[in-house]
Amino acid sequence: MKLFLIRSWDAARLPCAFLYYHLTGKVIPWAHGALINAFCVTGGNSNDWLSWFISRQFPPRVMALPRQILAPLDERALNGITLALRDRGFAILDQRVPAGICDQILEFAFREEATLRPNDKRNVIRQRARYDAQHPRAVIYDFDRELILRNRIVQSLFIDPAILSIAQAYLNCEPIADAADLWWSTAFSDRPDSEAAQLYHFDMDRIKWLKFFICITDIDHDCGPHSFIAGSHRTGGIPKKLLKRGYVRLDDDEVARHYPQQDILEFTAPRGTILVEDTRGLHKGRHIRHGHRLMLQFQFSNSQFGPVTELGKIQVQPGSTFASVATQYPRIFSGYKLVA
Repeated sequence: MKLFLIRSWDAARLPCAFLYYHLTGKVIPWAHGALINAFCVTGGNSNDWLSWFISRQFPPRVMALPRQILAPLDERALNGITLALRDRGFAILDQRVPAGICDQILEFAFREEATLRPNDKRNVIRQRARYDAQHPRAVIYDFDRELILRNRIVQSLFIDPAILSIAQAYLNCEPIADAADLWWSTAFSDRPDSEAAQLYHFDMDRIKWLKFFICITDIDHDCGPHSFIAGSHRTGGIPKKLLKRGYVRLDDDEVARHYPQQDILEFTAPRGTILVEDTRGLHKGRHIRHGHRLMLQFQFSNSQFGPVTELGKIQVQPGSTFASVATQYPRIFSGYKLVA
């Protein structure tokens, strides 16, 4: 009861924190905790109310974007993807990133150093290394975002009209390019690792967001298929009993007690596959038994309200298509500082 009252009081402060952000553009340090607690108390209604306000302030706009890597989506295809996302929480695009593009990103990931993420068994403190497939040293190898976004192929995908149109349609507002991540998942550990997001959880860094998971390597049952609970992204989609646990990891048995088997999905996929997902729903990456997985992920959100973060940097070529798009649509890259 005491914990519920604390969370309720914290949730009640959310409108004040959001109003302050709306007026000043600054996030109060305790705002992220209020966002999480409000979600747990209201089952998601708090996020929906704020999203309604944002969609009125920054409505969708017509974006005339040059084609990049993916084929543009016609209205019928876009509507089908949007409806699937609203109903089930995920969509798998019909088209894939070409093999040649995957090869170039794969070469980049073998060539560049990454940061070894701390894990459940031992602490890895900011160690950096190139990934050696024969001798992995951590469960996850994370590439620095500035390094990722310096890559011209990643930049092209980040402004791809197909990707941006899906983000805008689902968020129902002009989207913000919130994050780009690239990481290796390895068979370093013989059990699921919570630091590697290999136990069920929901995300809550923003008010509303959408993630694009781009498989750079083939994914089979042994090398980390993604799991998602269909429909759990909807308001009320996570049972109150689980939300009372707060912002925690959940084991498979606990989740299975609350959802029918047909809604507990596991995605295997050939390289180049694009999985689009609202990770407000319960999800995880399965423990890798053999081999490895390389995943590129983009996140688009309707607001940068959430954790206090510094502006990221994107190195751009003056006069490039990326620079042109960022200049023409400043809200999309409002979370970044563009540098030549």
